[in-house]
Amino acid sequence: MGRQLGHCRRVPFNAGAAVDKTTLTWMMDAIGAPVALTGLLVPVRESGSLIPQLVIAAFVRRRPVRKWVWVVGSLLQALSVLAIGLTAWILGGVVGGVAVIASLAVFSLARGLSSVAAKDVLGKTIPKTRRGRVNGFSASAAGLVTLGVGAALVATGADDGSPTTFLALLAGAAGLWVVAAALYSRIIEWPGATEGGGNALAEAVGMLALLRDDRPFRDFVIARALLLCSALSAPYYVILARRHDAGIAGQLGFFIIAGGLASSLSAPFWGRMADWSSRTVMTVAALITSSLGCLAVAVCSV
Repeated sequence: MGRQLGHCRRVPFNAGAAVDKTTLTWMMDAIGAPVALTGLLVPVRESGSLIPQLVIAAFVRRRPVRKWVWVVGSLLQALSVLAIGLTAWILGGVVGGVAVIASLAVFSLARGLSSVAAKDVLGKTIPKTRRGRVNGFSASAAGLVTLGVGAALVATGADDGSPTTFLALLAGAAGLWVVAAALYSRIIEWPGATEGGGNALAEAVGMLALLRDDRPFRDFVIARALLLCSALSAPYYVILARRHDAGIAGQLGFFIIAGGLASSLSAPFWGRMADWSSRTVMTVAALITSSLGCLAVAVCSV
């Protein structure tokens, strides 16, 4: 078990955070894509990875060793991210925006594949009381890398509206997914059970009655649905900043630095709190994000 834990701690479980709302939103605005397409970034990125999990979970369950599913998903994500960078470099406007959304859809499907496998591998190699901290520290490490990228953009004075800059950023991100795949392939994972898994989609449809009969579950689903606004509104913060940048050079770099600091400093805290009470994490996060939304409206109204 000790050797297993050593390998898992070096694996960037949250590598998908590299294709973040800030960079993609900034890029879409820079290449002249319509705001309507920019608004699709978060729904495509999130639903494309979550909904298909209901279908592919049974496929992953039939594999006694599931780390290779994660590796394949990681390599597919690398190709998708590189495609997004090439799109920003070559295309623009509506055509470029549609191409980015299409590439992001492929990325999200691959992300869902990796996500299902990661949960199983994590469950087989890390004790339950330490999983939140593992995810927290991996997110913190990813935040430090993001911080370094933002600092490099600011220090070099890179043009944050240049297609070449976006190609370099996304090609670098694609390389990190390849490195992640190589590291993940080294995890020592014992073969697991392959029987007993049902069709998650059929089971989900069959359990819709819980929304009617189980009040705590219904309240949870409603609360999570209402919290979607925190993710859906994020790109518009970026667009507002870009449209009111007053000629500030390297603003994308500062945004990336802010995101990196947020991940590095907060992830271990949220991970430890999640080990204690996930409900508390959800409540506190909801209060913070709603307060920030009201603050943004107030500032823009002045």
